[in-house]
Amino acid sequence: MQSEWIRVYFMEAASTTARERVLQQAAQLFSARGYTAVSMRDIADALAMRQASLYYHVPEGKEQLYVEVAMRNLQRHQQGVASAVAASRDSSLDARLLAVGEWFMNNAPLRLLSMLETDMAALSKAHSELLARQAYEMLFAPVAALFAEAQERGEIRPIDPAQLAGYFLSLMDGISYIVTSGHAGTAGHAGTAGHAGTAVDHHLVHDAIDLLLNGLWLVERAGEGNGAEQQQTQGGILDDASAG
Repeated sequence: MQSEWIRVYFMEAASTTARERVLQQAAQLFSARGYTAVSMRDIADALAMRQASLYYHVPEGKEQLYVEVAMRNLQRHQQGVASAVAASRDSSLDARLLAVGEWFMNNAPLRLLSMLETDMAALSKAHSELLARQAYEMLFAPVAALFAEAQERGEIRPIDPAQLAGYFLSLMDGISYIVTSGHAGTAGHAGTAGHAGTAVDHHLVHDAIDLLLNGLWLVERAGEGNGAEQQQTQGGILDDASAG
């Protein structure tokens, strides 16, 4: 009796491990090529597995596999953003955004724009709506809350927090993709070698957040045209956060 229990245990463990390999390999291929460019045969070949065996793990096929992979990625990013915010040096918006941005640099990119604009268009309406709803609840809403709280504290102007969250997430996900794909490299910054977490990556995040919060102008132009006095920007706040 005991030996049968052990046999079943190891069979279930082996099945779980095999399914995890399927999900990880599919995630890599979907991230690199996009949903429409990946077939079940591609995934099976990458795993050195028969296509029929692949359907054992995902009976409903490629769409089921993509939805599971996307949900896992969204959950990972939701948890990562929450952890980064909790560990930020203080409750100011710039400190929180910098902590979240650096978390993005140390983790695989979500490819959010590609998922929302291209991949989801090829899914069934039910799955497309599910992922859109989960993306908002798991990722956009928590980041929008950071901007809303900053507005309540009087740190930033009253612009739609959801819109600001979209700007920020697009910037971070795009930079994360550039960094992990090894294409980072601008004037003043050497390109990274396909990995995250370097000083260069920190500067990319710092610059992007500084641009989002402070803009490009050397002086504020909000009062231009109505006679209001122009005011100096607060361009040094992120330098202080970086030094901290």
